[in-house]
Amino acid sequence: GNLKESRFLDILIPVPSIDAQTRIVNTWKHLREVKEQNEAIAEPLLRLCRSYIQDLKNKMPLVPIGPYISKGEKNTSKEISRVLGVGQSGFITPQKTPNESLSNYKIMDFNAICYAPPLYNILSDAIHLYKEQTRAVCSPIYEVFYCNEEFIVPEFLLLWLKRPDFKRYAEFYAMGVRNTFNYNLMEEVKIPLPPIETQQAIVDIYTCAKEAKRIAEEADKLSREI
Repeated sequence: GNLKESRFLDILIPVPSIDAQTRIVNTWKHLREVKEQNEAIAEPLLRLCRSYIQDLKNKMPLVPIGPYISKGEKNTSKEISRVLGVGQSGFITPQKTPNESLSNYKIMDFNAICYAPPLYNILSDAIHLYKEQTRAVCSPIYEVFYCNEEFIVPEFLLLWLKRPDFKRYAEFYAMGVRNTFNYNLMEEVKIPLPPIETQQAIVDIYTCAKEAKRIAEEADKLSREI
């Protein structure tokens, strides 16, 4: 219903000193400015990054990534006991401790790319780059592989694998293998291979855009909490 004036006048609010109110308002304004400034930075950078990748696709030959990636190893020595899974937003710790031996689990070292082959995982962006120095293992259901970093920057490949075009590609080819996109299919994926410096420059632009977006979201959250 409508908030009548008589009831509106009965609303109770804290009334700090004018100086305190001014500081609060100024802080709120500053946070909103930070949010707006970083949003203005993030979107053009993301568009620029997508534009560069599309330009490479149109101007360079596409080559299969199979010769430039290698499959991860199993935890046969059972030395690693830290278990992680893959979710939409990143790596997750399973709620239950696995009952089976971890010897069949796959090792994830720094810069491992990990994903679950069922197609819905690919379509939901559940494919991530492991950036921790502490070794971990993941379930045998996952695929784990590494880039030969003399030729492919891992973050550059991940950007390619998270494109809508790749999702359509994966959907088409996975249909013939029980809706799964396994490692053999991943080896057949074709990408442009510009110099490492070019790949890294694109990754750096994307990283700046994501950081600006993160700052904008954090400033927005803090301004609402003010």
